[in-house]
Amino acid sequence: MDYQPPALADCGYGPTYCGDVRDNVFGYYQSWKSSGSECGVLDPSQAPVEALKAVSFAFAYITPGTYDIVPMPGEGFDLIAHVANAKMRNPDNKMWVSIGGWTFNDNHTSTQPVFSDIASAL
Repeated sequence: MDYQPPALADCGYGPTYCGDVRDNVFGYYQSWKSSGSECGVLDPSQAPVEALKAVSFAFAYITPGTYDIVPMPGEGFDLIAHVANAKMRNPDNKMWVSIGGWTFNDNHTSTQPVFSDIASAL
């Protein structure tokens, strides 16, 4: 007998299994856009968390050697706390932290080997 793949409706696809995709809206908060005068500045209090399922805060760094999670250079812990406080407006909202960023893995930087160092230690 030839293999017959099941219908998509039987495989966990579509609204029956996933619900309405509009209920799964995720935000991506760029910490470097929290201040300044350029286009796109957004204070965390302005983020529409009421309409979001989750917010990913970008970026935190990992300190080489100690592996402490810290704000990216030029940012402070207060900004992370300010973004997390938005959860009070939507307690069901998930708050995530994206670690790294576009320069975190650049060659010839102290942070470049951090992820591979962590992976090799596991």
